[in-house]
Amino acid sequence: MSRAGTGGDPPALLVRGAVRSFGSVRALDGLDLVVPAGSLLAVLGPSGCGKTTLLRAVAGFERLDAGEISVRGRTVAGPGVHEPPHHRRAAVVPQEGALFPHLDVARNVGYGLDHATRRSGRVAEVLALVGLEGYGHRMPHQLSGGQQQRVAIARALAPRPALILLDEPFTALDAGLRATLRREVREALLADGTTAILVTHDQDEALSMADLVAVQRAGRIVQVDAPHRVYSMPADPWVAGFVGEAALVRGWLGDGEVRTPLGTVPVTGTDVDLTDPAPGPVPVTVLVRPEQIELVPADAHCRMTPPGTGGGQESGRLARVVARDYHGHEVLVTLAVRDEDAALAANVPGPGAGSGTTVSGTELRARARVAGDRPALEIGDQVIARLRNAAKVWYDPSR
Repeated sequence: MSRAGTGGDPPALLVRGAVRSFGSVRALDGLDLVVPAGSLLAVLGPSGCGKTTLLRAVAGFERLDAGEISVRGRTVAGPGVHEPPHHRRAAVVPQEGALFPHLDVARNVGYGLDHATRRSGRVAEVLALVGLEGYGHRMPHQLSGGQQQRVAIARALAPRPALILLDEPFTALDAGLRATLRREVREALLADGTTAILVTHDQDEALSMADLVAVQRAGRIVQVDAPHRVYSMPADPWVAGFVGEAALVRGWLGDGEVRTPLGTVPVTGTDVDLTDPAPGPVPVTVLVRPEQIELVPADAHCRMTPPGTGGGQESGRLARVVARDYHGHEVLVTLAVRDEDAALAANVPGPGAGSGTTVSGTELRARARVAGDRPALEIGDQVIARLRNAAKVWYDPSR
């Protein structure tokens, strides 16, 4: 459920043309971003893209070289303006929580609140929000790592800030605890109605927690959208390859369909003009997600379409299993595709374990089902790999 405010609300955060350089490196390069009031936005990007610099600039810890930042309609950074952090009403939750070791939980959470606010029960309220009722008298060293992070979230919520800035707060936790705490923190932020910005390089974290995902690259935001649209309708091939498992293959577009080595499927979410009066098929780049690949046993009843002849949705490409990696509920299968300088990896249900091998060429990854009741594939098995469902395409830059 989205928590974004109504159209009449001013944005909680507005960043326009933000520039911040460190020597010859531009960490922020004319960055623009709008965060609706009441939303949880995740800034997702690779290491070195400038996402932490963006968070520090919003918090007031970095001074912009150019551009401006507004919080709830009030300019806090811009030409001749740089409000200090304590005037911006932005609470920061760092990676390690940074609790005061000599203060108990209640005093950590209440730090910075005036006496009247403490008496009003705000400390108890936010501790309940993060599932720590009755923990007020405990010291930080008596808490687990996950509990310490919840205290840090409660402390950030307590003064009712305009923004909460989360700087990869779950990085130090184990995988199981991370998933649980992400869900609990999202529920707490939702219950309190607070606008939050999460900076992360963890795609699962961004896609599972956020109402909106802003993908950052080289100091700029390249796409802001709902998580499912960032995954299914990426702005460009780079975003497609960065968010989730993906493969980019060559295809030929014509009559609303795209022909690929793995089959012919309808086009969706295209950035090309389907009414283009080109005289023949147009070369395009096709996004192939894991769930779009189907594997069928290559027996006598499966006919493979020869390379370059096109064919309908039932066509495909002969592939051989060259490696398996066991992942509990599934097996990651790496396939070598015939007549292609590529390898195709497919996750298929099944028991057993296998070890990975190095495969040269471009990998295509897929989470595919095997037709029928076939058990886990073995190294050396042959299958037909074929594309199903509509595909997102872009014009081939070499066109």
